[in-house]
Amino acid sequence: MTSDPVLSAAGRARAARLAAMLKDMKLTAVFSTEFKRTQQTAAPTAKAQQLTVTTVPADQTAALVDKLKTASGAVLVVGHSNTLPEVMTALGVT
Repeated sequence: MTSDPVLSAAGRARAARLAAMLKDMKLTAVFSTEFKRTQQTAAPTAKAQQLTVTTVPADQTAALVDKLKTASGAVLVVGHSNTLPEVMTALGVT
């Protein structure tokens, strides 16, 4: 068992569905943590939108929030169940 596993086949299928769901939304940025599963989840959407995934370490929530506050347009954030609530709270989501 590795601490940084790759996406399963089901995870890859979900990542492809996410890219398909977002195909008509013009994203301006894609953010992901440094882990393989988040990178692999973000990759199909970034590729389809001709964007580069911006990596923000999972333990740097404040840095991610700063980037999101200055971003314009719609962005995709691929993170973790234990960090996204903190990001959302910092952005004023209740």
